[in-house]
Amino acid sequence: MMYKAILFSTDGDWVTDYSGCKTIAEVEEHLANKGSKWYFYPYEFVIADKGGMTDMNQRILSVPPYPPELTSFLNSRISTLKAYIERYGTEIAEYL
Repeated sequence: MMYKAILFSTDGDWVTDYSGCKTIAEVEEHLANKGSKWYFYPYEFVIADKGGMTDMNQRILSVPPYPPELTSFLNSRISTLKAYIERYGTEIAEYL
């Protein structure tokens, strides 16, 4: 299986990056060293890389420790996480 990052803005928009990674740890390493590349997408997660299209039913495979409100979304669908960030994204940004 291959992995990639999914990054969310505080309003719920998202992008993917670092596709083709062989491990979750490899994606996390890229995220840790990305600098300001995705400044406007502060919420970072790892999902399975299933090619060019990302399905909203895909599951979150890795979550960051901060903000703490997002740690419970491990194994949640992208659509579930997106809905939460759309509603509370600006409020939980204080932890970043």
